[in-house]
Amino acid sequence: MKRVAGIVLILGVICFMIGVSRPVILDYFGPGMGSKAQLIRESPDQWQFGNLMMGFGSIIVAVGVATFTLALRSRSESKRLFLTAVACACSISLAAAYWMIVSYNRSVLPPLVTAKSIRLPDWTWPAFNILMPLGIVLLGFIIMQRYSKWGGGLIMAIEVISVATQQIITQDIIPGTHFLPLLIAGISLLIFGGVENTQNPVRMT
Repeated sequence: MKRVAGIVLILGVICFMIGVSRPVILDYFGPGMGSKAQLIRESPDQWQFGNLMMGFGSIIVAVGVATFTLALRSRSESKRLFLTAVACACSISLAAAYWMIVSYNRSVLPPLVTAKSIRLPDWTWPAFNILMPLGIVLLGFIIMQRYSKWGGGLIMAIEVISVATQQIITQDIIPGTHFLPLLIAGISLLIFGGVENTQNPVRMT
């Protein structure tokens, strides 16, 4: 089941990258662009497809993390590690659900409305900008403890450095930032065995 979780994570990343690679998506979020509404009007099908693929990609990632949590529950003797996995799955699932809402709204609302706002209050953005990094760091921690110190450490380092740098420079976080660590996580679950690295695990009752 661990390897299944890894495959699902990789598929989620691939779906997201297919969506974000659409030219209209790249132009919309790129520098020096013209009218956002005009970009959407010129390529409505690609705009809708790209956003829905990004949303589905995030949901597939959440399914992968949930699958991994179930796999860990059946194999791990560490209660703390399993609870960490539950927190990870909850964080990423909530973030993925929020991003699906964002993607859906962007794909169905009129171009002029989408270019101005997607009608979601500003205070809701931490649902993605905090919960997704938190979930990825927890995922990296679990992989570091149970499967690969190098793999887990790389996941956490890339996520923390990328998020902190973007927040300092732009006061925002590009959603695509999260998918490189998730890809590494998926690959790690595929290739590394399940050797428990924790000391004196707490047995689950």
